[in-house]
Order: sequence, then structure tokens, then C-alpha cells
Amino acid sequence: MPTFFIYSRPTDFYPRFLQASNKYAPRALKKAGVTAPQVGLITANDVVHGKPHPTPYLAGATKCGVEANKCLVVEDAISGLRSGKAAGAKTLAVCTSTEHSILKEKGVPDYIVKDLTCVTVEQLSDGQLKININVD
Repeated sequence: MPTFFIYSRPTDFYPRFLQASNKYAPRALKKAGVTAPQVGLITANDVVHGKPHPTPYLAGATKCGVEANKCLVVEDAISGLRSGKAAGAKTLAVCTSTEHSILKEKGVPDYIVKDLTCVTVEQLSDGQLKININVD
């Protein structure tokens, strides 16, 4: 089972990239019940090239002050997996909208799970997050 350790930050600090305008993205997050992050909300207005170009994930990492190779990109779309991989991040494919075989072949993720119930996150006493991925 792959395990990652990430320095813990407040939940609203983790970046999110939406291929939506800066006017629509905050409303979409709110409607979905997702808190807009204090740092790291990247919209289509913030980047010249969208997914599968690495720019969206590089921009998110930069906004958070971390190197992209220290990030885990969680995606359900091939273009997003390719974007994360091109940025140098580890990629986790979630089979919510695309079949496992297609994600594996075309998205070339590092890890694939059927859904996010296969991922557990534990906050350690030293402030890190331990992320366990139960891969398919």
C-alpha cells in the first residue's frame, strides 16, 4: 500500500484547479459544499494553458510555496492526470467518471483507485498528514 507524508496545512490551504472562470468557480465550489481555499484556487482565468498542460498544477504548487514533485494530484480525468504528471507530481486516478483500463492506458497515473474510500488520511503528532492509498 503506497503511503505519503505531507506537511499538514489547514484544509482551506490545499489548492484546487477548476477549468471554470474566476466568476463561476467560487459559486460552483460553494454549491458543491466545498470551501474555497485561502491560497491556491486556480481558475481558467489564471493560466494561459489548461489541462493537460502542466501550468495549472505548477501554478497551484507555486501559490502554496511547494515544489510540484512534493504534490499528489487526485484526478478523475485523463487531461488532469496528464497535467499533474507533466508538472512532476505523483498522480492518483479515481475511477468515478472514466473506466480503470482507460485511465491506466491514457492517463498513465502512478496509482488508481475505484473511489476515494480507498484513500485514508491520518494527521500525525508531528504535523504531517499520512496518506494511505489502497490501490486496485
